[in-house]
Amino acid sequence: MKALIEILTEELPAFPLLKNLDSITSGFKNLLIENNIDTNFKFYYTPRRLVFFAESFPEFSAPKVVQSYGAPVEIAYKDGKLTNAGLAFLKKNNISEDEVKTTLKDGKEVLFYEKEESPKDTSLILPSLVLEFLKGLNFGKSMRWGDNKESFIRPIRNVLILLDSKTLEFEGYGLKSKSMTFTHRQSRVPILEVNSIEEYFKGLENFGVVLDQDKRQAKIEEGFKALEKKHDITIDLDTSLLDEVVAITEYPCALLGRFEEGFLRVPSEVIITSMKENQRYFPTFKDGVLHNSFVVVSNAFLKDDDYSLIIGGNEKVLKARLKDAEFFYLNDLESKLNFGDLSTIGFVSGGGNLQEKCEREKEIAIKLCKLLGLDSKDTQTALDLAKNDLLSQVVNEFPELQGVIGAKYAKEAGFNEEVCRAIKEQYLPNGLDASLPSSEVSALVNIATKIDTLNMLFKLDKIPTGSKDPFALRRNAASLLRILEKFDLNLKLEDIIEDERLLSFIKERYFGILPGINPSVVRSVVSLNFDVASTFKNIHAIEKYLKANSLSALQSTFKRLANVSSESSDNLDVDESLMVECEKDLFARLKELEGKDYKDIDLKVEAIFSLTSLLDTLFEKVLINDEDKTLRLNRTKLIQRVLRLFLQVADVRLISA
Repeated sequence: MKALIEILTEELPAFPLLKNLDSITSGFKNLLIENNIDTNFKFYYTPRRLVFFAESFPEFSAPKVVQSYGAPVEIAYKDGKLTNAGLAFLKKNNISEDEVKTTLKDGKEVLFYEKEESPKDTSLILPSLVLEFLKGLNFGKSMRWGDNKESFIRPIRNVLILLDSKTLEFEGYGLKSKSMTFTHRQSRVPILEVNSIEEYFKGLENFGVVLDQDKRQAKIEEGFKALEKKHDITIDLDTSLLDEVVAITEYPCALLGRFEEGFLRVPSEVIITSMKENQRYFPTFKDGVLHNSFVVVSNAFLKDDDYSLIIGGNEKVLKARLKDAEFFYLNDLESKLNFGDLSTIGFVSGGGNLQEKCEREKEIAIKLCKLLGLDSKDTQTALDLAKNDLLSQVVNEFPELQGVIGAKYAKEAGFNEEVCRAIKEQYLPNGLDASLPSSEVSALVNIATKIDTLNMLFKLDKIPTGSKDPFALRRNAASLLRILEKFDLNLKLEDIIEDERLLSFIKERYFGILPGINPSVVRSVVSLNFDVASTFKNIHAIEKYLKANSLSALQSTFKRLANVSSESSDNLDVDESLMVECEKDLFARLKELEGKDYKDIDLKVEAIFSLTSLLDTLFEKVLINDEDKTLRLNRTKLIQRVLRLFLQVADVRLISA
């Protein structure tokens, strides 16, 4: 038989719904599995409903074997009689002493009871499972309504459970189920009586509800393509905005609106942000340039398909928005970057104000440039201007444009391209896989900003714990490493970070940035405090070598290398006359490699790791810790010199499978 469950609600907010789609489906699936109901289902959602539909739903749950373990026998019995622990086991399972068995568990004989639960009629248990499912959902914020003591993300108006043509009774959240559903609000039949699953699907389709979210998305995309072809434009298909629009519509229709061409003198970023954030409009482009039109996805269900009033209304709303944006932008231009005093804005409690932060960032940038032998003029200028736009009217209205609009204002004021780019890119990357700064000056501004943020917050003991990271310090630290790698900046963390806790924190980020690489390889390189760019190169080169060679075979060599005595002094000169043939072979190859200069790290790793075969021969044929002290010391020095060469790329003693 077929089964359908609809939870009918007031309008569900898009973001919490989209964020929890996986937990909704997995929660329902797990509940069915726990109750031995074997079925596959489809999940649909609209702004006013969550729907589960199964083409083949079992009439009965599968039989289930329930096992119960009790106390160890020596505790459950005393002098041949049940103790309180034994009696509690009987009570828990509602059985008599004759029904108790024993079994071995974790090496001990314990009380044991097993029974097979009979199949259950799914029509009898499904309503209670739906109630349990709803109570298990967590969207973050929830609300109560009427006299109802239970809460949900939005008021629940009905719960419809259908098994073919049979409606199951549901009671919960202050309501009793009815054989009905809501169609589109503009439908001539806004409330539809439903007596079968077939009636349900046909009714929604006939009265303005496209239930399947994938079909709603396809309908929108088809509308976009038609508009692009008709008007010779390109629509900016923002996938996250598209997901949101799919979630807030039941009968979507893509419509083209226009705005006055004069508004295009406002930066495109401002216009686009106003469209997307305030109105959920999709911007359009023509010949790669922002066009004075937009696409709105209507949720109207009209008989005559006359959307002129809807288009006109949206054009009027956008005009007001763009007038405000234009006003803010022109006022900011007149300010000539003098928007106010940054000392009036606090950075973080106990961390001073933004003006002080900017000064600290400049000091860090000057130090960075000295260490790297770079000119700091553009970097300092960019940092002088970087936070100015936080006091601008545009950023006050559109906070997401900080940096972006600041770069526009800097360009209008006559600053060079490098400075403007650095202002624009100062907050990159804004996600784990997001783009990195595109120029060296941008990178230096970014690095200085992140180092100061990390330094100050660690100084204030705002260190992330567990999964909590309110200041995104993990992301900042990972971004710092990624930027240093991208621009091949030969900078050691120890040269710019003094706090040992912060040093360790940043180094831990290597493991998150390189998730597919053997952690012991990462550790073997990070432990040696190379500059950041070299650390990444060495890790990748060693991982590449180990993938092409047997790590298990090499691991035994590394282990024996680690076990060699460190009895030698700082002087690692060896006496070749004391060597046997296999030692001489190793020493000859060692001298050859010690004096070699490598331009390619892959070749260097391959050359150094080629010593492992000679080391294996040495370990097999020669006793390193010889009774003769002179021989022992000479051999130890030879091994130490080999290790010193390996330490140019990694501490191989830390590498394991």
